[in-house]
Amino acid sequence: MTAETLLSHLEGVRRTGSDRWIAKCPAHDDRHPSLSVRELNDGRVLINCFGGCGAAQVLDAVGLSYDALFPPKPVDHAGRLPRPVFRDDVFEIVRREAAIVHLIGGDLHKNRSISEDDYRRLGQAIGKLERVAGLAYGS
Repeated sequence: MTAETLLSHLEGVRRTGSDRWIAKCPAHDDRHPSLSVRELNDGRVLINCFGGCGAAQVLDAVGLSYDALFPPKPVDHAGRLPRPVFRDDVFEIVRREAAIVHLIGGDLHKNRSISEDDYRRLGQAIGKLERVAGLAYGS
């Protein structure tokens, strides 16, 4: 969802800044706009009623659920959610790719010739390990 979906259900909507609005809260008798709406860069929508209404009350009043505050989840070509990567999966990737580097690197260290396929696979292993390290360190 975008903030526009929620805003289309509200009255007295007024833009207060980039990706920010204020509107009358639908969960209570609001004479002056007290509901703040903000859409974040990642698509999440934040709402806050300065009159004290909770997010569930606001969403119930307009017939929306909490899902409406979050961007749609990505799906694959078959309409399934992608499988999340778990810590154990990452460790298995690192273990396997480190083993490749160790084996082929050992051959190179002993001045053994390696095939083009081995050389290519060594590059893939190093690339995968660099991506994992980049994700781990936020680069």
